[in-house]
Amino acid sequence: MRWGFIGASNIAERVIPSLRKLEGQTLVGVYSRRLSRAQEFAAQQGLAIGSDDLESFLTQGRFDAVYISSTNELHHPQALAALAHG
Repeated sequence: MRWGFIGASNIAERVIPSLRKLEGQTLVGVYSRRLSRAQEFAAQQGLAIGSDDLESFLTQGRFDAVYISSTNELHHPQALAALAHG
C-alpha cells in the first residue's frame, strides 16, 4: 500500500514508525503548504517526495491512502482533493 502524508506534522511523525512496522506499506511522500517544510520532513523521514502543490503531489504519488494531519480547518478540502484522485 502506497502512503502519502498531507501535513508535515508531529502527528505524522508518530504515525510513520507504526506504518513502517506493517508489512507491505510503502511510505512515499509528504505535502506541506511550505516547500521547505515538506522537503525537510521528507528528508528526515526518508520519503521520496516533499511537495507544496497538493494536486501535483496527489497525482505524482499514485497513493492508495493518505494520512491527513494538517490543521483541522484544512481536512475537508484536502480529503476531497485526495478522494478526487482516487
